[in-house]
Amino acid sequence: MQIHMGATTKPLLNYLRIRKEVKEEAQLFHLINAKFIQNIAFGVSDITGVYTFNHYWTT
Repeated sequence: MQIHMGATTKPLLNYLRIRKEVKEEAQLFHLINAKFIQNIAFGVSDITGVYTFNHYWTT
């Protein structure tokens, strides 16, 4: 027997009256800041020669 979590979760949350997270649109500052931090991390990786696992997935 296979149970699908997505099909049972929503009615259960409604029954228990659990508040769901409100999704907000990403603000321009957050998008720029995330890209800036990523570029800094790549720069440090290039200078030190140490590459993380994430480097190979984002380049």
